[in-house]
Amino acid sequence: MPDKLGPTVPELADLTDAHLHKSAFSAADMIAEAIGDLKAHDFVIAGCEAHVCVLQTPSAPE
Repeated sequence: MPDKLGPTVPELADLTDAHLHKSAFSAADMIAEAIGDLKAHDFVIAGCEAHVCVLQTPSAPE
């Protein structure tokens, strides 16, 4: 659970078992580990932060 924002609302939390709680702008490593051997070609990244925070989530750290 994010320290400052609180838990994900149940209506969204119930849609998936995969919840990543990041503490830096990039979560590319966390995403790569979470999707692992999945054969999915697409996935959705959503967030309640500013659009730039969500945009930077899949970006590799600099």
